[in-house]
Amino acid sequence: MYRIRIIPFVIIIGFVSATYFIISSFGSTDTSVFNKGSELDTNRLFPINRDGKWGYMNGAGRIIIPFQYDACDYFSEGLARVSTGDKMGFIDKKGRIIIPCVFEEAFPFIDGLALAMADGQDIFDLQYGYITPFSEGLAAVMSNGKWGYADGKGRMVIPAKFDEAGGFSELFAAVMLNGKFGYIDKDGMMVIPPKYLSAKPFYGGLALVYYETMHYYIT
Repeated sequence: MYRIRIIPFVIIIGFVSATYFIISSFGSTDTSVFNKGSELDTNRLFPINRDGKWGYMNGAGRIIIPFQYDACDYFSEGLARVSTGDKMGFIDKKGRIIIPCVFEEAFPFIDGLALAMADGQDIFDLQYGYITPFSEGLAAVMSNGKWGYADGKGRMVIPAKFDEAGGFSELFAAVMLNGKFGYIDKDGMMVIPPKYLSAKPFYGGLALVYYETMHYYIT
């Protein structure tokens, strides 16, 4: 089941399961590398360009979705972002338009949410000065020059008090206070004090940070 939901603060496209989109620069028209179908997943679809239009082929090199789009991305969780002219929408693996190409901009789905811009209403001009893609249900947003976090309904759930704010990963997000980075949890509590010159997201239980003169992994 798919749905489009518009809320007062930002325009949100809703999808019932988490979907992540990867921007594709796959431009080859040579399908020879895909001819060994037994060695590849023939159910996976790959963007391919021919004569300036984009479509999709499977792992065996068979064209599944005709060349008809001006731009397209890889499929993820069953949907792919495509463009017709200057409008964006989403299709499924059968080439059916699930979300029409009506958006001037559309960001990747994360945790079932995606930011979009339609009817000339830019996300930068709405309640928040800037808003990033969702991660683990929250989006970093700027308000009055500071960063906080909003949920899928546009509500500020972690007050805007940080100089910088990254996306949540493995329940923590890197934030900057007074020129130093630390990590907060989803309640906005500072669980790792801000003392690092740089801080990357957690992945596999580890996060890369820069402290004094060296890089370290922290847990």
